[in-house]
Amino acid sequence: MARYIYLIDVKCVAPANYKPRTSTYKGIAFSGHKNIGDQLKEKAINNVREELEMQNPGVPLKFTASVSVRKNTFILDIDAELAGVGTIWIPLDVNGNGQTAGN
Repeated sequence: MARYIYLIDVKCVAPANYKPRTSTYKGIAFSGHKNIGDQLKEKAINNVREELEMQNPGVPLKFTASVSVRKNTFILDIDAELAGVGTIWIPLDVNGNGQTAGN
């Protein structure tokens, strides 16, 4: 069970006179491990870089990333409710373990 949610922002800066010059790409990751921010930044930058370099060959782009972490205490699956199967609420214990409980 994913105990931590990571919010990832990758910022790309193009040379002067390019439009848009600065772009930000936002992502999310889930993990049971707390101290993986540097790994996530590297992976996110590589994924965004690969896509943008294919779209903009020869343009020197600079990338930076930031990661913030949130600790989960529960997971609420609202899509299950919207699909008519009831709300799925998964409370997590201190180790991040949980059981599915529907109502």
